[in-house]
Amino acid sequence: MADQKFIFRCNDCGASYDASEVKYLCPACAEKNVLELPPKGVLKTIYDYQKLIESGLDFAGLKKNHLLDLLPVNSIESLPNLEIGNTPLYVVRELDHS
Repeated sequence: MADQKFIFRCNDCGASYDASEVKYLCPACAEKNVLELPPKGVLKTIYDYQKLIESGLDFAGLKKNHLLDLLPVNSIESLPNLEIGNTPLYVVRELDHS
């Protein structure tokens, strides 16, 4: 995790996965899933907190960026082009009455 902001780790078997791979479930554990039970292999996000501390990040910086540095997002460009947070309102020009 030396040059990554975070990795994913399986809650069941402990396997780790690179953050560049988009996964939601551990492939090995997901094979054991049955519909009647909660999913196995859910991945949790593991941050390199020491790296965050060493970067000099403080609460003021986190607040300024709306805590983006603590989200499992590798780059701001991957976020949708919408105003996020503070409950933005959008003007609707027309409504479809069908």
